[in-house]
Amino acid sequence: LGEKFDDGSKLYMSIKKILALTGNILVLNSQSQRLDAYPWLRYIGNQLWKNMVHCKAMQKELFKHLRPICFKEHPDDADAKPVGHELYKKMGIEEDLTEEDVEPTILELILAGTATTTNTFHALLNILINHPEIQVKLQKEVDEWVGGRPVGLADRENLHYCWATLYETFRYMTVIANDIPHKAIRDAYIREHFIPKGTPVYLNLYAVHHDKEFWGDPHRFRPERFLDEDGKFVSPDNPKRRRIVCFGAGPRVCIGENLAKIRLFIFLASIIQRFTLKPDPSRPMVDIDPKTYSPGLVLKAP
Repeated sequence: LGEKFDDGSKLYMSIKKILALTGNILVLNSQSQRLDAYPWLRYIGNQLWKNMVHCKAMQKELFKHLRPICFKEHPDDADAKPVGHELYKKMGIEEDLTEEDVEPTILELILAGTATTTNTFHALLNILINHPEIQVKLQKEVDEWVGGRPVGLADRENLHYCWATLYETFRYMTVIANDIPHKAIRDAYIREHFIPKGTPVYLNLYAVHHDKEFWGDPHRFRPERFLDEDGKFVSPDNPKRRRIVCFGAGPRVCIGENLAKIRLFIFLASIIQRFTLKPDPSRPMVDIDPKTYSPGLVLKAP
């Protein structure tokens, strides 16, 4: 959007409330499973369904406040092209792009991108605390290529171990264990299995990222698996990198993929540049096994 929100602003508080309510809705429990199995429960006062309706109304209200921001120009920064502003400009050019398309896109960038990035970063911090040897390697690389200046986007080309650590986090944690449902647009076969047109299709991302046959040691956190023989981050066509599908694949890939990767890269390199992460001696070590995380559409790291 090209805007920053203060911690105490109404917009920021609204976003926090929606994220908290969404998190409760998406938790996998008996109530959500009942509603999936018996959709007619929505008509007899199901509380989860009420929460979903309330959440949708809150999102509509939030967008009313975000919409004017999307029209704002940024004359002080000629290179600033907020997504919302660009989408509204395209509405006047592309007939098939309407506000009904723009609204969920902007809300998804703000809401969906916040929970996933936050939980991935929490998991990464826990992993680094449990693996001080990885911190040492990261710090050595950042010290060599960045030094004391702020980390920038140009450093992407040189911080290979940082990228390998991020991709191993994507694989190891798999913040969305099961992809959001898609629908078969035509009859199809997967090997001997017939998939009729209109069938809901779910991809088990956790299984893809923890396939022992492919990864060998999937339950071990090892960034080196994403480095080539020269210690460089593997190329996009590398089979291992192609197996990282936490952002989806094909034309329906997550629209926030590049933003999420860049944010996490800057976070990781900047924090490791300034700090050494250590456990609190007064508390037990946090378990980094994603199977112990709070279940839901988005796995919640402690």
